[in-house]
Amino acid sequence: MKASVKKRVSLIMGINDQVEGELSLPQGMRISDFLNRKEKGDFIVVTNAKIHRRDGSQEEAEFLAVNKNHIVYLKEIKL
Repeated sequence: MKASVKKRVSLIMGINDQVEGELSLPQGMRISDFLNRKEKGDFIVVTNAKIHRRDGSQEEAEFLAVNKNHIVYLKEIKL
């Protein structure tokens, strides 16, 4: 098994939700390359996620499968 690196990210999902959580990327891979991989399907896994809704409500999830087609933008959060 190849080593992986965890990256803290913020995703904007459509006009309603913001998700903050961790992506686990293969060592040396850029986030943009990770998102553009066709062979891995349409979903990415976000762990330790916090979901912030437009109405101000929030929820947490240890595991969240996110459809890449619904991501408006993504930015890395530097720790």
